[in-house]
Amino acid sequence: MQFISQDGRTFKIDDKALKHCTKVSNTNLEVVNLTGIKSNILRKVIQYCQIHQNDAYIPKISRPLKSNLIFEVVDFQDAEFITQLDFEEIFQIIQAAEVLGIDRLS
Repeated sequence: MQFISQDGRTFKIDDKALKHCTKVSNTNLEVVNLTGIKSNILRKVIQYCQIHQNDAYIPKISRPLKSNLIFEVVDFQDAEFITQLDFEEIFQIIQAAEVLGIDRLS
């Protein structure tokens, strides 16, 4: 499947990573226009799905949080991904995850 971002960039996402995008993974669409998602954010969302492409599901974060340290709350790959983002990127990624149906990221 291909995603087209707000700014017209095209991104290919393979089926293994796509399975986490529940709102579009079960469609017969080859191209999805994501007019509300900028390319830099879409790239990061796809990267997150690729991190978990071999996982049957993305682990849920238990609440209340056990710690204020992100590396104690989520696995290392997720913590490493999150700590590379600024607040605005996190906010936009959450919005994109809601559009795509990536429940554990939203």
